[in-house]
Amino acid sequence: IRLGALPRDEIVIATKTGLATSYEEHQAFNRKSIRQDTSPQRVKRQAEKSLRALGIEAIDLYQIHIYDPRAEPEETAGT
Repeated sequence: IRLGALPRDEIVIATKTGLATSYEEHQAFNRKSIRQDTSPQRVKRQAEKSLRALGIEAIDLYQIHIYDPRAEPEETAGT
């Protein structure tokens, strides 16, 4: 189904972030000895990537996939 074929007011667009999304990113996480990254900078970068990939202007529900002890929840949520 093409997203454009559905009435936007009848669907909810949801996505998530936190874990590596590519082999290269997984390798980079390993080099940093981290399993997740929910820093505000990465959350913003990943949200923008999702918007471009989906060809939309807004995400209805953006979820954090995993708890990240290195990121302040308030900062992540504010992003």
